Amino acid sequence: MSGKKNKPCPKTSKDSDLPWEEDTSMMHPQEKMVKLDTELEPWECCDAWETEAQYFNWIRGAMRKAWCRHPVKITYMHLHRFKAPLGKVTFKYPNGTPIWCTHCETCGKLFKESKTEVDHKCRAGGCKSWDEFNVWIKSLLHINLTSLAIICKPCHYIKSYAEQHDLTFEEAKIAKKAIAFMKQKTPQQFAWFAKHGWDVKDKRISNIPKRKAAYKQFLKDLK
Repeated sequence: MSGKKNKPCPKTSKDSDLPWEEDTSMMHPQEKMVKLDTELEPWECCDAWETEAQYFNWIRGAMRKAWCRHPVKITYMHLHRFKAPLGKVTFKYPNGTPIWCTHCETCGKLFKESKTEVDHKCRAGGCKSWDEFNVWIKSLLHINLTSLAIICKPCHYIKSYAEQHDLTFEEAKIAKKAIAFMKQKTPQQFAWFAKHGWDVKDKRISNIPKRKAAYKQFLKDLK
């Protein structure tokens, strides 16, 4: 063997003596923890998250759990629930076992408590960065009894769809019905139009977009 020692590779323009410019992607988590002066983000020094988006998804989930146990939310439901005979019919309760129920403040119908939710009247919004966190967490958790409402799960589904697509509640309601209608098979769709006085050969319902538009217009005209 030669007694010569290998010479160190010369530094390139990509190399740096600055620790915060080092590539830490291949480091062991314990090595990363030592480099506190690099100001690593949480998702950069822990294997729990691969990206910033995953980290804030975890943040939202943790805060949503806090919202589910919010004392004001629980108090609001307790103030609006009552016993009604919507439970199982038994010998003792021939009209139905009394169970906790409440009215949906959107549609006005009576539901079992388990079929409803306490919701924010105003949307809490989203949180995808620390710049949005303070506003979002305040909207989510800084509440009182006047900022809440009881809503049934079907209405809540429509309300969420309306918020996501910038629609009114009624527009979202029609949109969701149209989506459900278009999931039916084509013969069933034509059967519905025929039942409501349409000629199945009418060019206004000749394809999927036209049938969807015609169905939505029918629902609008019912109002």
